[in-house]
Amino acid sequence: MLVSFRTKLLVISSTSLLILFTILAVILGREQERLIVGRIQDSAVAMVRNTSAISLASLRMYDGINLERIARQAGSQNPDIRYVIIHSAEGLIYGHSHEPSLQFTVLADPVSLKALGARQMLTQQYLSSSGEPILEIATPVLGAGNERWGTVRAGFSLIAMHEQLRRTRLLLLAAGFASLCVAWLVSFFLARRVTAPLLAITAAAQSISRGVLTPIPEARTGDEVAVLSNSIADMTTTLIGQQEELKGNIKEITALKGYQESLLQTMNDGLVTLNMQGDVVTFNKHTLEILEIRTEDDGAARAAIRARLNAFEEIRAIADRLLSGESSDSNPRAVAAGPEGRVVLAGFAALGESGKTREVIITLHDITELRRLEQEVKRNERLAAIGSFSAAMAHEIRNPLTAIKTYTGMVWEKSSQPEFLESFDRNVSAGIGRIEGIVNDLLQLSRPPKLHLEPLDIGEVLDDALALLGEDLESAHITPSFDREACGHVITGDREQLYRSLFNIVLNAIQAMKGAGGGGRLEISAHPSQIQGKLGAREAVLLSIADTGPGIPPEILDEIFNPYFTTKGQRGTGLGLAITHKIIAEHGGSLGAANRQGGGAVFSIVLPIDGPLVTA
Repeated sequence: MLVSFRTKLLVISSTSLLILFTILAVILGREQERLIVGRIQDSAVAMVRNTSAISLASLRMYDGINLERIARQAGSQNPDIRYVIIHSAEGLIYGHSHEPSLQFTVLADPVSLKALGARQMLTQQYLSSSGEPILEIATPVLGAGNERWGTVRAGFSLIAMHEQLRRTRLLLLAAGFASLCVAWLVSFFLARRVTAPLLAITAAAQSISRGVLTPIPEARTGDEVAVLSNSIADMTTTLIGQQEELKGNIKEITALKGYQESLLQTMNDGLVTLNMQGDVVTFNKHTLEILEIRTEDDGAARAAIRARLNAFEEIRAIADRLLSGESSDSNPRAVAAGPEGRVVLAGFAALGESGKTREVIITLHDITELRRLEQEVKRNERLAAIGSFSAAMAHEIRNPLTAIKTYTGMVWEKSSQPEFLESFDRNVSAGIGRIEGIVNDLLQLSRPPKLHLEPLDIGEVLDDALALLGEDLESAHITPSFDREACGHVITGDREQLYRSLFNIVLNAIQAMKGAGGGGRLEISAHPSQIQGKLGAREAVLLSIADTGPGIPPEILDEIFNPYFTTKGQRGTGLGLAITHKIIAEHGGSLGAANRQGGGAVFSIVLPIDGPLVTA
C-alpha cells in the first residue's frame, strides 16, 4: 500500500505534537501539584510551630484548660483542619480541637505512636477511618535545654487539594487538545505547501526514469523546497542537453569500437585477453593463425586458445602469476616454445585498479622463422669460427714446420758442417717444441676437465706465481701490491690448474706494462663474494688483478678470451687467456676483464669456496 508523503508528514507532525503536549501536560501537572502540596505543607508547618511555641508555657504548668483552649483556637483557623492535639511528655492528651472528651487519655494507634516517638518534625499521610486522606504534621515541644515537654499534632484534610489538582489537570487537558487541533490545522496547511512542489518533482522524476525528460514547473513558495524544485528543473534542462551530447558520444564510441575491432583483426600479431578465471574474453584472427586453430565456432575457438596457451609452459606460468597477483612485473615478456616446434614471443600486460588485476592482455608474435634464421646464423658463425680456428692453427703449425722442412732439405748437403748441425738441432728442436706446445694447449682447451680437487690457500697459489715472476717484475721496474693476509682464503680447487691460470693473468699484466715502457704497479686484492646459481647463492672469493698499463682496446675487449686471439704477434699463440677462462669455468667460477678508470686493465676472478658442483 502506497502512503503519500503528505499523509506521512501529517502523521509524523501530529504524533510529535501529541507527544510534546502530553509531556508538557505531565510536567505542568506535576509542577502544579508540587506547588499546591508545598503551599499546604508550609501553612501546616507554620501553624504547628506557632501552636508548639504557644503551648510550651502551659505544658510546663500542666494547665489543661489553657491547652484545650489553644487547641480549639488553632483548629478553627482553617476549615481543612480535622484536628489539633496537644500531648504531654507522657503522651496524655491535654488539648483536642474537635473531641474535648479525649482529654487526659492516651492514643495507641500507629499514627499516634509514630508521632509521639518523633524526635523532630514529622510529616505523614494516612486514610482516616472514614476513608478521608489526612496529612499530619507533628512536632515535639522542646524547652531551652532541649528537654521534651510534649508533642503538638495537626491533621489536615487533602480532599480540597485533590479536587484542586483534578480541576488543574482537566484545564491542562482542554488547553492541550485545543492547541493540538490548531497545530494539526497548521501542519495540514504546511504539508500541502511543502508537498505540492514535491509532487511535481516526483512526476518529473517518473518521467525521467522512463527516459522522457520533461521540464518541471517553477515553484514559487519561496522556501528550501522551491530551491530544490528549481534546482532539479535546472538539472533536468542540463540533462536534456547532456542527453543530446551523449547520443553523439555513443555514435563516436560505436565508430571507435568498430575501428578498434578492425585494428585488432588487421594487426599482424595475435592478441588475447584473459579474465580472472583464466577464460578467454577477446581474441583476433591472427591468434587463431599463430596457434593453428581452425574452427568457426566462437566457444570452441576460446577453449582451443586456452588449451594451446597452456601448452606453452612459459606463457602459462607468467599468466598464472599475473592473474593471482604474485608477479611484481606488470609487463613481462617471454619466448616460449610449443610442443610442435613453434616459437612465440609473448608480451603481457595486467589491467586493473588499486593493485588488483582484472584482466591480462597477451600479445603473440610468431618468431619460429626468425628463430630458425638465428640458428642458421649461429651455425654459420660456428662454421666461420671453425674456419678461423683452423686457419690460425695451420698458421701456428706451418711456421715451425717450414723451418723444420728447410733444415731437413739441407741436411744432406751440410751434414758435415758442425755449425749447421748445431743450428739444426737448436731450431728443429724449437720448432718441434712449439708444435708440441700448440698440441698440448689444444688438448687442454678441448678435453673434458680432470680436476684434482683439494683444499688450498689461494694466497699461496698467488705467492708461488709471483715468486716465479719475481725477475720479470724487477726487470720491468714493476711494484707488486699484494696483501697476503687479505688474500688468504681457503677454497676447494685444482692447485696446478689454478696456478697456471693466475700465472698467465699476472704474466699478461707484466707484459702489458713492460710493453708500455716499464714501471707501474701490479695490484692484487681479494674480497668475499657470492655466486648465484640454480641452487641459490654460494659463498665465493673475488680476486682482482689490476695493472697500470695501457689497458685493453675497447673494440677487442669482447674477443680476448677467444682461442687464437692475440695482440702479441709471433710471440703468442692466442690460447693463454682462452685456457685460463676454461680453467676458471671448470671450477664453477667466472672470469672478466675491464679497463680501469685512469688507465690500466683489471681482471676479476670469482671462485666458489666449495669448488665446482659437478666434476668429471
